[in-house]
Amino acid sequence: MPAATNFVRGKTTLWILIVFSLTVPGCTNIGPTGSVYTTPKTYVQFINLPKINPKGESKTKYKDPNKTGTVLYDTKGQKAKQLSPYFTVSEFTHSGDTSFRYARINKKLVNCLANIRAYFGAPININSSYRSWQYNNKLIRKGLKASKKSYHMSGAAADFSVKGVAITRVADIAYKLCGCGIGVGVANQWMHIDVRGYSTRPWGYSKKNLENLKSARYHHRKQCGKGRRSDEESIFGTFINEVKPVLNDLEKTIEKFLKF
Repeated sequence: MPAATNFVRGKTTLWILIVFSLTVPGCTNIGPTGSVYTTPKTYVQFINLPKINPKGESKTKYKDPNKTGTVLYDTKGQKAKQLSPYFTVSEFTHSGDTSFRYARINKKLVNCLANIRAYFGAPININSSYRSWQYNNKLIRKGLKASKKSYHMSGAAADFSVKGVAITRVADIAYKLCGCGIGVGVANQWMHIDVRGYSTRPWGYSKKNLENLKSARYHHRKQCGKGRRSDEESIFGTFINEVKPVLNDLEKTIEKFLKF
């Protein structure tokens, strides 16, 4: 009997673990598991590039609206230079297909991504990093979703993906390796990280990202607490704000109908 009882208990425990893994966000993601050692390392102490002190028109063109103090560098002839064991200068000086000679590069961002890269042992593809204030305004005029205070203009943000790793898994590890002072935005196949220096809850870019957003917010609350609303969250929040009045009106209509 004791053997049979232990067998039943063992099977019960197994089923509990299976159900738990299916219900907790992020537990069903596949991909490289990474190292269990999550103590962050400092890969970059300083950035050895020519510094620029913009004046006149250039001061506006390359201004940092967040006033982070991140230095503007001249990267001419420096694109292939290694910033860390994993990244070159060119990876932090472009927005999509547009490359910038003068760019801000925040060493905290480089260290954050380097730690994520080292943890998973998988290549990181940076889709967008620095973009100038002038270029960011151009995107806004075109009707594209870009924040007026985007940390990309501060050289403190990157949109990227880790090969073979689910976005929700990366978001979880990002908070462990880069701390709670980061901004995290999630899409389906890529995510945004910036080193803004204060805790803010994750945001999404469309209603198609709801599952990833739910998981990212779960990991954020678990490790960092509530966090404040970010400017970027309004990009996703627009959809929610449009739906709320409709639902409120519908609720009032139903209440009036039930009174008859």
